[in-house]
Amino acid sequence: MKLFAIIISLVLSLSSFAHLDKEGDNQPETEQNVSVTSMIKGQIIDKTTGDALTGVTVRLNNGSETYTDFDGNFVFQNVKPGKYQIQTSYISYENAMFENINCESSGIKTLQIQLKNL
Repeated sequence: MKLFAIIISLVLSLSSFAHLDKEGDNQPETEQNVSVTSMIKGQIIDKTTGDALTGVTVRLNNGSETYTDFDGNFVFQNVKPGKYQIQTSYISYENAMFENINCESSGIKTLQIQLKNL
């Protein structure tokens, strides 16, 4: 019977500590615990004709990579604020590098990129 009483006491005391931890989770969000992200989006077109380029590889220097859609559009979501480089590559077009692309917190950076045919 003593063992049962000790186990019940332990369970009750642990549940009261767990309750205290949950109350701490209801604190207002501060800058330290909020994840702020930006978005970089754009369109890639042929410099001469103005036609949208489909399937262009677009790389961000944080390791992210995407491809343009049928309208030449690309999007990088959940990008941390800061300065970035974007590199493009496409068969029969010059590779391009764009530096110091500044993403502000909770903002959307929109780019229009023109690639030159070789």
